[in-house]
Parts: sequence; C-alpha cells; structure tokens
Amino acid sequence: MVLLSKLRRNVKLLTSFATGQLASQFLQVLTGFLVIRWMTKEDFGQFTLAFAVQNTFGMLVEMGLSSAFLAFIGDKHTDPVQVSRYFNAVWYWRKKLFLVIAPLSLVAFILLTYDKNWTLLTQALLFLSIPLAIYYQGFSSFYSVVLRIKSEIGAVYKIQVGAAIFRLVIVLALYGVSWLSGWIYLWLNAATIVLTGLALAPLANRYRDLRTEADPESRKQVLQYIKPSMLGISFSAIQSQMTVILISIFGKTSSIADIGALGRLGQLFTFLNAFNGMILQPWFAKMSIGKVLKNTLFVVGTIGIGLGVFTVFSFYYPQVFQWILGKQYDNLAKEFGYSVLIACIGYISAIFLLISGTKKWVYWWSNILYIILFFLINTLGIVFLDLSTVMGIIKLSLIFSISFLLQQVARFLYGIKFSSNI
Repeated sequence: MVLLSKLRRNVKLLTSFATGQLASQFLQVLTGFLVIRWMTKEDFGQFTLAFAVQNTFGMLVEMGLSSAFLAFIGDKHTDPVQVSRYFNAVWYWRKKLFLVIAPLSLVAFILLTYDKNWTLLTQALLFLSIPLAIYYQGFSSFYSVVLRIKSEIGAVYKIQVGAAIFRLVIVLALYGVSWLSGWIYLWLNAATIVLTGLALAPLANRYRDLRTEADPESRKQVLQYIKPSMLGISFSAIQSQMTVILISIFGKTSSIADIGALGRLGQLFTFLNAFNGMILQPWFAKMSIGKVLKNTLFVVGTIGIGLGVFTVFSFYYPQVFQWILGKQYDNLAKEFGYSVLIACIGYISAIFLLISGTKKWVYWWSNILYIILFFLINTLGIVFLDLSTVMGIIKLSLIFSISFLLQQVARFLYGIKFSSNI
C-alpha cells in the first residue's frame, strides 16, 4: 500500500509537471518567435542587448541563493519556522546584493550602448525596466522553491501559464496597433515577473511562519554556502551573455539581433530546463550520496541520446529554423546547427551543475579553474577569431561550452569521490 501510494504521488507530480510545462513552454516559445518575426532587427537588437544586461546582473544578484535556500530546507521543509528562517536569510543577502549590483548594471548598459546611435529616450526606456525585473525576480525564485519542495508544481504552473497568456495577449494587441518595440516588450516582461511574484506569495507563505525572522546564524550559513561559488557565478553570469556582449562591442545592431534570434532557439529547451528545476533538483536534494552516481548516469545518458538526435537534425535541416525565425534571418544557415549543439552541451552541463549544488559540492578550486579558463579562452578568441561576425562569436561560444562541461564533470566526480559536504 505504501509503495502504491508513493507511485500515485509520483505519477501525479510528473503529470502536473508535463501538462503545466508543456502549456507554459508552448506559450513562451510561441510568444518568443512571434516577437522575433514581428519586430524589426533594430528593435529586436535593442531588446536583446538590454535583456542580456538584465540576465547578467540578475544572476549576480541571485548569486546561487535559490540553490542555497533549497539545500538548507531540503530536510527541514516540514517545519514552517525553518522555512521562514532560511527564506529571510537568503532574502537578506539578495537585497544587499541588489543595492550594490543595480548601479553597476547602469554603468554596463551605458558602456555597451553609447556608440549605437540610439536616442537618449530609447536608452532610458530600455534600462529603467531592468532593476525592476531583477528585484521582483527574487520573489518568484524563492517562493517557487517553497512550492517545489512541497510538490505543489501544479500551483506554480497555473500562475506561470496565466502570466504567459497575459504576455501573449498583450503582444498580439501591440502588434495589432503597430506598437511592438524593444523597450515596450522589455517592460512587458518586467510586468510579467512582478505579477508572477505577487501571485506566488500567498501560496508559498502558507508553509512559512511569518513571525520568524532571519537570525545571524542562518545568514552566516547561507553566506558560507555561496562564498565558494561567488567568483564562479560572477564570471558565469558574464559568460552566459558573452556572445551578446562581444557582438555589441565588435558588431552592429543587426548582428546583435542575429545572435539574439539564435539564442532564442534555446527556448526549445524550456521543457528540459524546467524539468531540471521542478523535478531533478528536489529529487537529487533528497537523494542519499550512494545513489547519486547511478541516477546521474541514467539521467544524462537518456537525455543525451535525444539531444544528439536533435543536434544532427538541426545540421541537416536548417531551413526549419529559418522558417521559424522569419525572412529577416535568411542570412543564417549553418549557424543554426552550431547554436543547437551549444545549447545541448549547455544543458548537460546544467545537470551536473545542479546536482553538485544540491549536494553542496562547492569548491574553491573549481571556481579558480573556471576563471582561468574564462580569461584564457576569451582572450584567445579576441585575438584569433573575427568577433564582428556571427560565426566568429559562435565558434568562441562552442569552445567555451565544451570547456565548461568538462569542468562540471570534474567537479561532480570529485564530489562523488570525497562526498565533502559543507
């Protein structure tokens, strides 16, 4: 009876994930590709650059705090006091980071856009939504952790699907009146983030003791958790948007749009990325060390086969992706296959990174190695590759993706061997 009950619970969890994620993914992918087809390259290039700044500095504010929150409440999630204790601790550090990072994002935005001949009004409208989105993303991240650990995936997806429908309807209306521009779509994304966070709050707060405040000990524990990863995450935040940053420095706005459009092919992996956060992360967080290696090999092997087939398809049939993006991007062909390959490698790396994070395998040496290779690969790329072209940027990205995968595998194997939890 216990086994049957557990099986039913797991089936319900997977069903909620599958239906919710498929609906959410379909709406996100549809909206994303409609925006690419309907925006001019100038507008989409502006959106791409601003969104890259938002994502980069959003990661710097996040700084692995959601993973820390999940790691600390993994075996304490039934205690509302402990959930609130660590929620308040991670929020304390996120607010501190926001106050430091937000002004830096303005400096970066100015440096990347000063030679683009965009009007001052356009630059202001693009930037002002960025700190708003970064701040409220914290609510969505932390409240989602609480609901995921309580296996309330269905509730999370209802809100996400509702937000996705809201965004799609507004995009259709904006296109209908010819008001769909880069800065307007950026503000629409920010509004969606705000509404999602506000909607998740009352659901997650049912599992918190709102009277409990963060104590110095919990703050110290969270800081100790993220400290070894801070340098690595900082460089990872920059590297994740390095293609846009480099093309912004060396290329034109139209090239920024090309890179942004190719990057949007990553939306095809939305289902798998959500599977990592909704299913794999809580699963591995509760798993004993002895079972991690076997289950990791199973997950990576199974998913890897599917990704391999999809990569081969993308090289042989690039016209499918040309049709998806529209005639504005007919100049791209072989770039599609390489972009999909990079996305597949990145997804496998994310699995190893996720598992190491949930098991608290955080080491200084892995971050030092990452930083050394970050500077080495990008320096060699600037010297030997033509980074004013889309293909030059893609070659550099492929080299770094392979390097990052090998680093994460090494970190994972080290953790398996020594099981060194902090």
